[in-house]
Amino acid sequence: MSLSVFLSSLLAESDNASGFCYFNNVALAANYAIEIHQLDRIHIVDWDICLVKGIQKMFEEDPRVLYISSRRLDNFPFKPETSDCSMVSTGPGTGFTVNIACPCSNF
Repeated sequence: MSLSVFLSSLLAESDNASGFCYFNNVALAANYAIEIHQLDRIHIVDWDICLVKGIQKMFEEDPRVLYISSRRLDNFPFKPETSDCSMVSTGPGTGFTVNIACPCSNF
């Protein structure tokens, strides 16, 4: 069984509130679906102006979660570190994170 989640803009991480968010509802829901409902695949699509670090960090070593993030290449002036689109996760999760840079400033 699999679950696709479309709609995420939550930046909170497990140990850090960020982007005006205390909880990352999408990451929590995905983890709940895996742990409680024993889903073996989760697909999260993020269409945003910046990287949703909390989701990427939470699942970067988990091959059950495919995380696709699309964001502006030039990003916000105060978060240039999130413009790196070469991040593809680590360990068993390598390749299950896809970062797409959009060079359009009208994104």
